[in-house]
Amino acid sequence: MNEMNANGGALRGDCPWYVERREDSLVLDRLAQGKTCYVLTTHQMGKSSLVVRLLDNFRANRISAAAIDLAAIGCEVDASQWYNALALRVARQLGFEDEMDAFCTSHRYLPPFERFSKALTHLALRTLPGPLILSIDEADLLRSLPFSPDELLGTIHDAAVRSGLPGSAPSRLVFCLFATVPPAGLWRQAVPGACELGQIIPLRDFDHEELFGVIDGVAGCLLQRNELPTPTFLPELQFVLGEILERVFHWTNGHPYLTQKLACAATQWLDHEISHLDDITSEECRQLVDDLCERLFSSRTAPDQDFHLLWVRHKLLSSGLAAPRLFEILQRVRQGACVRFADDGDCEKLILSGAVCVRDGYLELRNRIYGRVFDGPWLFNCLQATLPQPRPSRKTPATTRIKEVLLGKASDIYANILCAAIDCAF
Repeated sequence: MNEMNANGGALRGDCPWYVERREDSLVLDRLAQGKTCYVLTTHQMGKSSLVVRLLDNFRANRISAAAIDLAAIGCEVDASQWYNALALRVARQLGFEDEMDAFCTSHRYLPPFERFSKALTHLALRTLPGPLILSIDEADLLRSLPFSPDELLGTIHDAAVRSGLPGSAPSRLVFCLFATVPPAGLWRQAVPGACELGQIIPLRDFDHEELFGVIDGVAGCLLQRNELPTPTFLPELQFVLGEILERVFHWTNGHPYLTQKLACAATQWLDHEISHLDDITSEECRQLVDDLCERLFSSRTAPDQDFHLLWVRHKLLSSGLAAPRLFEILQRVRQGACVRFADDGDCEKLILSGAVCVRDGYLELRNRIYGRVFDGPWLFNCLQATLPQPRPSRKTPATTRIKEVLLGKASDIYANILCAAIDCAF
């Protein structure tokens, strides 16, 4: 029952905590039809778990498929090394790594991308009975390569255009990219109107119905592991799991990483209490989840230890927004003000960080956990870290008095921000 990596990562294909979204079927169906897809979402939204699920499904149906995690290859390589690594990873999953290695060696005189393209054509497409589906995870890393990825992107673009033509035959080489930036952001020399890399499929948070779809699988796994009779214990266990998931959803609003981490932690407790299901009340379930939420995410040390919260903080502070502007928008959103989405770049940067989303044209925090973690004191500490260090030797009684007046007049965090700015200015 503990199949989730504490730092995120992909869930195994048979993990009972995998929540199937409607987008799963959409991606699967399009790829099976030979149509290129571009799965767009923020960090730790279940992209890698979906890749695993797709591979398992294709292989079960005897469809050739391979997945490439660009993070495993890295960016500190030249074009020849990178494309060779790409080719060998595909070949290893398809069972002809030695042949691919020999081909790349004997054709080393070719330019890197041309060698990669010919290798796929001669070794993969000519020997496989059907199409080859390539899933490319962490596609954002294409932007960090020391050479242009536009040749590869051009091939994917051509495949996407062909697959979208009416009456076109299914493509033999089908791509599915997983990224956190729009397609145009991957190109070095983007041509307006010619950046298409397949149908964009946004990957969203779990909805209530999708999350509750895991109850039967998780309950069956718990009963089997504890060797308990299903007819006797199943109804009560389903009730308790439902109460737990209801409270989990209250806090996470279906965010995949937060939901699965919180739900798995609650299930560990339930695993020890499963013989006393009759005694577990709805209130006890709610209190359990609240306590776990405090310990895992919103305690004094949790935001500096949880991998996901550290990542969101990094994305917020590196979003490109000036610190005061970032503070202003987030504070207004946290306080429930109606902050209308504006196409001015600022809102888009915040959305890409994953901290906020758009509902009915207004910005909202993604979930209650973010609202509790990214509070006023947290924002103030982060903003202080972005300001130049104060120069104590320049301070005067006058500036000290100004700060005293500000802190005496203003009870909110804005006074602290102004004081930090005064320290830097004088």
